Amino acid sequence: SIDLVILDYSMPKRNGREVLIELRSIDPRVPVMMASGFTEEELDHLMAGVKPEAFLQKPYQPDALLGLIDDLCRRLHDRQ
Repeated sequence: SIDLVILDYSMPKRNGREVLIELRSIDPRVPVMMASGFTEEELDHLMAGVKPEAFLQKPYQPDALLGLIDDLCRRLHDRQ
């Protein structure tokens, strides 16, 4: 099973919103972190109501990535 998906908004052929919608249709429980050079406000507008569990502003430090992964894992564990 997949524990976490990290997506970029800007990808070849499809954007992060399209991929997130497809991922949710396959497994709505899989947590998704969106990384982007867009600000969180810009990304909210682009995502048009489709929400990832976490957002990470690029460029980011490895500690920020690891901290968000740890936070998401803790939240998932608490839900179970």
